Amino acid sequence: MTEFAQSQFLPSNSGSSTTKLSYKNESNQVRYTGDWSADSKLSAINNGYWEDPFFRLFNTTDPSKIRRTSLICRGYFVRFRVCDYFLRRIIREIGQPIQVVAIGCGMDSTYFRVLPELENLILRFYELDFKSVITTKKSIILHNEILQVMADNKLRLLHCDLRHVSSLEDALKSGEFDFQKPTLFYSECVVNYLRPHENFKILQWITEHVPNSVWLAYEQCNASDPFGQIMVSHFLKNGCPLLSLLSTQSRVDQEAQLLKAGFNQAKVINAYDAFLKIGADDPPYFPVLNKLEQQFDEYEPLLATCLHYSVRIGANGSLSDSSGWWKFLQEFNNKINESSTSYRQEMVPLVPQPSSYYRVKSFPISNLPKLTGGQRAIAMSDGTILTFGGSGENSRRMKHLIASKVDLDSVSVGGSRLTSVADDDDDDDEVEEDLWRNTGSHLQVSTKILSENSKFYERLYGACVYVPSGAKDGERADSVLIFGGRKSPANPCTNDLIELNLDNPLLTGDVGSIILSPTYGKCPPPRWRHGMALFVKGGSPFVFLFGGRNTDVVLGDCWWYSVEDFSWSERINTAKSESIKTIETKEPGPRHSHCMVSDSDGNLVYMLGGMSENDAVLCEDAFWVYDSATNKWNNVQDFNYFVRRIGHAALKHKNNIIILGGYGADSTYGLDFFAIVIDLETNMIKPIRPTMPREELFLPFGFSACILNDAKDECPNIVVFGGGGNCFSFGSYYNQVCFTIALDSETDDRSSSI
Repeated sequence: MTEFAQSQFLPSNSGSSTTKLSYKNESNQVRYTGDWSADSKLSAINNGYWEDPFFRLFNTTDPSKIRRTSLICRGYFVRFRVCDYFLRRIIREIGQPIQVVAIGCGMDSTYFRVLPELENLILRFYELDFKSVITTKKSIILHNEILQVMADNKLRLLHCDLRHVSSLEDALKSGEFDFQKPTLFYSECVVNYLRPHENFKILQWITEHVPNSVWLAYEQCNASDPFGQIMVSHFLKNGCPLLSLLSTQSRVDQEAQLLKAGFNQAKVINAYDAFLKIGADDPPYFPVLNKLEQQFDEYEPLLATCLHYSVRIGANGSLSDSSGWWKFLQEFNNKINESSTSYRQEMVPLVPQPSSYYRVKSFPISNLPKLTGGQRAIAMSDGTILTFGGSGENSRRMKHLIASKVDLDSVSVGGSRLTSVADDDDDDDEVEEDLWRNTGSHLQVSTKILSENSKFYERLYGACVYVPSGAKDGERADSVLIFGGRKSPANPCTNDLIELNLDNPLLTGDVGSIILSPTYGKCPPPRWRHGMALFVKGGSPFVFLFGGRNTDVVLGDCWWYSVEDFSWSERINTAKSESIKTIETKEPGPRHSHCMVSDSDGNLVYMLGGMSENDAVLCEDAFWVYDSATNKWNNVQDFNYFVRRIGHAALKHKNNIIILGGYGADSTYGLDFFAIVIDLETNMIKPIRPTMPREELFLPFGFSACILNDAKDECPNIVVFGGGGNCFSFGSYYNQVCFTIALDSETDDRSSSI
């Protein structure tokens, strides 16, 4: 028997290797959550996201029987890469042998995974968890000779109840823990399940009893926004509530908690920021997989998920600010904040308008289509919204053309008000009585399915452009041009150009036809998540198409479609086909998930937001203007910072560009607003943030937004409807409310208000 086996004092009849745990009176639901998480990691490993031969030894479930989506596998890969990086890097940077204590270790294989590289820097590795977990884990090791040899002399498996700090202390004492040795305490999605005082007592005990210590934890954060509320509700329904999260939900709260507990230094970094920094230093960001079931196209839910996790680090004694490893952490964090700081120093000022208000009203979603991502909607001149594509609440692809007639006169006078705010840290401009109120009535909507045609309308993330009759020669009616989209990430739609004739769609029903296909002329390659807008060049109307992605790559090509000549031509883009590292490039590089809008006269096209070629980093050069008169692009650096996002919608009204929703890399920095108004005349940015009742959750992705006029053509309104979708492993949520946002049209003096 090895020294490890002797030290564990296992009974001789411990049984064969198994991971089926007996929960007894322990926190059953928390243990169940740990098992579900372990299965998710096993699925990701089996699908090739990372290698860990030891993990399979502790989790013997047949991986072929575990089916996790690419969204969940990618989310767990982000978690793995961030946790693995910081654990290894901190141990290396400390540069002397230390003790490691894994709190709530579960059936993880961290010790065995890092030992070959860090054996000389680990004095002893302690793993703590419930008794059933520790007993099972010991049994697995004792029945595997390789694990026994690796565990010999260094690994200590100790059972305790983390809800009682005395149990933690007694367990460490029984394992010959040296309280004076430098120690790294490591926790991965554990302490948020404890009550706030239990969580705090562990941190306080560490600083009081282990004077030279580091705390490293990966936990949930940002519980107050809609996605955060869905996350919290998921764990509550599963019987394992995140008891500590609400008391320390922001990064500021989490840093304050560490300092209050006695750590000399504290740093909390958003998980996605950390992941991007790690990926930039050691590309690629995500592994390249050829498995069909791991094809990926859920960028918004993945970004939303990662923005709701953080890395919490505290340091004490000789391992605090005077230590070389803490300098590494400061440099790491400074690199993350570098671009954010430079943008904020150079950007145009935010303009508070406490005296103005924004007439926003919310309604039950009523008869508007309940579509949850990938659909496209466009407003007709008679106040009808045409919607096609996307997926329904059952995640099935829709193959219908839907017409929704919205009666804006049914919107009662009044409603609630939203105030502009200059900054999250400055609440003086807020009006306390301002509320987001549900009117208590339904928005009057008449909806009709015009056509069911899988070839024309069954598509996700296509693009469409409204072409008014005035932009064309002859007596042709208004029309909508549709291009691109996908059935699945492995199955793009054809690159036919489809036209919807809007002469009288409510009467004629099926109004779609193919007007150009590759058989009869040159066409852009198939794609989805691209942008299109109408522009005028030399007095003639053109459709401008840029970027997108296909099954293999992110695209950066640019195409013009001549409405009069029925032909495509490719515009040569001089930007290099590589990831954008600076914003000095004279033309935009490859991107997808951006929005495009144009001026009423069609001379200027605006391209906003998007994700860059590496498929992980949001475009830093996020605000581009194309001038058809000069055939040149211009990047407006002052606006880049606020437009770095995906999942958003963009509309043009008079001198304003209105950006609604979406998630950006700055969402955890207090810059996550319901809308951003960019005044192109004054070069001012007005961020708009509502105060919404908790019961009216609105996920800011997958929705549609259009500008409609009322019957008298006096007060245009933005109508926002649909959206939501998958929320990682927290289930699905579909937005149940729609909004109207009144635009002022009486004077140009207030044209910057929505």
